[in-house]
Amino acid sequence: MRISFLGGANEVGASGLIVESGGRRVLIDCGIRPSPKSYGGLAPDQLPDLSQIEGGSGRLDAILVTHAHTDHTGALELVVQHLPDVPVYATAPTLALTRILHQDARRIMQSRLEEEGELPLFDDLAVERLMDAMTPAPFHVRLPIGGEMAVTFFPAGHIAGAAMIGIETAEGHLLISGDLSISSQRTVDGARPPAFRPDALVLESTYGGRLHANRAVQERRLVETIARVTGAGGKVLIPAFALGRAQEILLILGEYMRRGELAPVPVWADGMVRAVCQAYSAFVDFLPLPLQEQQARFFAPPIRPVQSAEQRNQILWEPGPAVIVASSGMLAGGPSLSYARQLAGKPEHAVLLTGYQDEESPGRRLQRLSERGGGTLRLGADKIDVQCQIATYALSAHADEAQLVSLTETLDPEQVFLVHGDPAARRSLESALARRGRIVHLPEAGQSITLQFERGRFVPADAAADPRCKHDELARRRRAAMQQLAHAAGKWVLLAAERATPVRCLAVAPDHLLVEIAPGLEQAVDPEAVLAVFETHPTPAELAPFLPQESPTAQPVMEPNQALATANRHFPPEARLRKSGYRLEQRVLTLTFDFPDAARERFATLVASLQAATGWMVEIVPETNQAALNALVRELLPPGTQILKGPAIHRDQKKVAVTIAPGAEAAAIAQIAGEFRAISGWDLELTLAGEAAGTPALPAARAGARMEINAAYATIKSALQGSTLYRTSLKGDAITLAFISPQVGERYVQEIAALQEQTGWPLRIHPQPNQGAILEVARVLLSKAGLAVVKGPSIYPERAEVAATVAAALGDAEGLAEQFFQQTGYRLALSAASNPPQEAPARSQPKEAPTSPFLAQGEQGIQASAAVEIPLERIRLTPYQQTLHLNPAKLEKAVQQARTLGTVRPIQVRRVRDGYVLLDGLYRLRAAEALGWKRIAATVA
Repeated sequence: MRISFLGGANEVGASGLIVESGGRRVLIDCGIRPSPKSYGGLAPDQLPDLSQIEGGSGRLDAILVTHAHTDHTGALELVVQHLPDVPVYATAPTLALTRILHQDARRIMQSRLEEEGELPLFDDLAVERLMDAMTPAPFHVRLPIGGEMAVTFFPAGHIAGAAMIGIETAEGHLLISGDLSISSQRTVDGARPPAFRPDALVLESTYGGRLHANRAVQERRLVETIARVTGAGGKVLIPAFALGRAQEILLILGEYMRRGELAPVPVWADGMVRAVCQAYSAFVDFLPLPLQEQQARFFAPPIRPVQSAEQRNQILWEPGPAVIVASSGMLAGGPSLSYARQLAGKPEHAVLLTGYQDEESPGRRLQRLSERGGGTLRLGADKIDVQCQIATYALSAHADEAQLVSLTETLDPEQVFLVHGDPAARRSLESALARRGRIVHLPEAGQSITLQFERGRFVPADAAADPRCKHDELARRRRAAMQQLAHAAGKWVLLAAERATPVRCLAVAPDHLLVEIAPGLEQAVDPEAVLAVFETHPTPAELAPFLPQESPTAQPVMEPNQALATANRHFPPEARLRKSGYRLEQRVLTLTFDFPDAARERFATLVASLQAATGWMVEIVPETNQAALNALVRELLPPGTQILKGPAIHRDQKKVAVTIAPGAEAAAIAQIAGEFRAISGWDLELTLAGEAAGTPALPAARAGARMEINAAYATIKSALQGSTLYRTSLKGDAITLAFISPQVGERYVQEIAALQEQTGWPLRIHPQPNQGAILEVARVLLSKAGLAVVKGPSIYPERAEVAATVAAALGDAEGLAEQFFQQTGYRLALSAASNPPQEAPARSQPKEAPTSPFLAQGEQGIQASAAVEIPLERIRLTPYQQTLHLNPAKLEKAVQQARTLGTVRPIQVRRVRDGYVLLDGLYRLRAAEALGWKRIAATVA
């Protein structure tokens, strides 16, 4: 077996190598070197040694790509141009992300050509040829290359789609790590040792000689710096790699804002960051479960993308705080360079670096200035006297030395080739591996190494030498240790780390724990890392044996019921606060607004003052109240407006679509849509139905005959237009007419009798009311009357009544009740809260929520996690659930209800390493499966 290193061996950049064995030849990666010119024309000295491709047989059987970063893909167009028939294999995310990065590279090349006359390295056609040659390769699937060579892609962490590549040949097995991350990130799960026994390992060494800092501490330091700078009115620039690091930072900022630990200042994402963020939605299934649950959405106020150069200038010159996340991460070009030119010279602003900085990059020179205490720096064509605040935070997407050594020892290769690192990093890692008996090589760019195996052909290792046996033994020891930690879920654990920091245990698996190491960031922890378990957050006295330094005095916080009462009084009625609750162990108040998107922006000051007044963190539940959206549509439409279709709610677009009868003016429609946007934060799409040209009369059925069913439906709907009839359906031998309530339906008995004669079909009134529609009418009428609802509205079908308690004294209650009766056939019972309580009584969370989403909301209580949509295929049943025999009648009812409503009440699940375990909602899950749904609403415990 012969391995030739084109580049990326004794350096970070221009990664590429050729593996030859048994007459087969494959190229793994072909990138460029990171430097200022690499972002503006890709000068020839940034290329790897491409001449080696023409050596040997001069052909390639395949090109394999570990991940999309340009230091691994930036020169692939040149290879594909030279060898157009060679297939290129990469994972689906790598394929999608490579397209974005290379299209952006072309844009920069064109700009450099126009500005400086620098010839581009390749053209648009070359990019398209590369993309046409690329074929998606799934993880964990053996891919034959030809002869006795085959390859398998294994997840490598680092960024979405990144892969380790295992190459099997008759001579032996070779594993190429690519860029590797063992620790989990918000955007990608950490790598696990692959089920692959390599004879040789090509291993990255970027962070050889270094150990990563505590991730939670680094994130908190970053957020604290941002809070301090923006709190003083300054702007923060975070140069970030557009792929991977930028998404990570946006999620960190969003999570800390959601938890109330960072004020919701404007956050802007610029450069290629926006396109990359949008691309993530195309491969959601490759992402960590929490990001899947968000449908890979990175942008939600106050986090927004920059849309134009004009907007970029506006951000720079408008006074006030802002956070800017922009590419490139090394300040070598792109929007980050433009921002740095304007911000670096002013002391109120800050530039915060979070990623690897090449030795020759402006970012590294900025770090040196910070170490010296100041100086001047050339940024592009400008020479800047740097006055801004500068700081660096370790949010690495590479494995550190300890993790690289651990992976190598687990895989147990005979020989190790260290690449992708500077000389000091490689020497340190070489020393650590050599002490453990490994044969370590430090190849140079342009060097070829031939491996001589002792055996003529590869013989699979015996079972005792298989690393999976070592894994099994380790797993057995860990399962035994986990018996002592079986009850740790929901408790606080202390981990053996650089600084002993208590973390919350989210779940317990047979051989590990799942803990929250930072807000919204989960990580698996082995039992040997656990120092102690606490029922509640440990006190300073409990931490003393592990953390001898003096702990700061905890800030006093308001008693829970008093905090709830304060929250309820804190917001005006127009905030539409629907419910408040708390999570006691985390000291978090949860606020459920009808329209959280609008509330987060309009009432940010009140949220901050509530947090200061109570001492609790404040969390706004992100789920919008869909019933309130429907009610708001009717509230804003002029009286008498007839809704012909909708409201239809498009959650992914944050849009409500409604078709109304002709008559409204265009100006009025625009005004209504604007008001709807201001109140809810959602868009309203109002469509005027075309003027009726006259509906042709349908002939009556012949005596003893029945009208065709669809014609009968059309006749009935036309005759009962405006009657609240919302559905016609065939039940047995009769057509069932569903009105807002059967009481309203009974008002049309004469018309129904005539229609029965006309159509020839028996007609029946549905006996059940549309509870959601009735409650919506109540909410609209109460809102228009200016009455603040304290409790309810609640519906009582058995007595055809809706009851509500309002804060203010009642005015024309009888007139309001009459309007309600005319629209719904139900009575409206209103009562005034004469003495509103000063403190809300504590209420426990109900064991079972209402079975229909149309039922009244329960009274104020502890708010569960917001519902998200998760794939059914990732949900597992417990052994007990698998033995249950479901009631057929109850299951059929669940299926019918799901089919009718198009949704189900969220099931409850617990997140585990590879999916979810069902906690509650087996009938709803089976109903969704029966209807062929791919995803289901769920709350994640």
